[in-house]
Amino acid sequence: MLMRIPDDIEDLVLAFVEPEKKRDLMRMTREEIDNLIMREIGCAIEPGFVEHNLDSEGFQYRITPRGKEILQMLAPCKRSGR
Repeated sequence: MLMRIPDDIEDLVLAFVEPEKKRDLMRMTREEIDNLIMREIGCAIEPGFVEHNLDSEGFQYRITPRGKEILQMLAPCKRSGR
């Protein structure tokens, strides 16, 4: 069984996924959502918002300080449903 993708990574990746790729998000299973996030995680790695976690414990990726800044900017949008 795979480790659950942390919410902060999920939020960050989904913020950068093209709208047509996440159109059916509400109808997807948890496994389908996780697969989408893992396929699209490069959109957060390339600009330096997420990096590989070299620690043997925990999820294989982690949010960088720059990624945390982006999440803080996205927080009001998430609360308002945008």
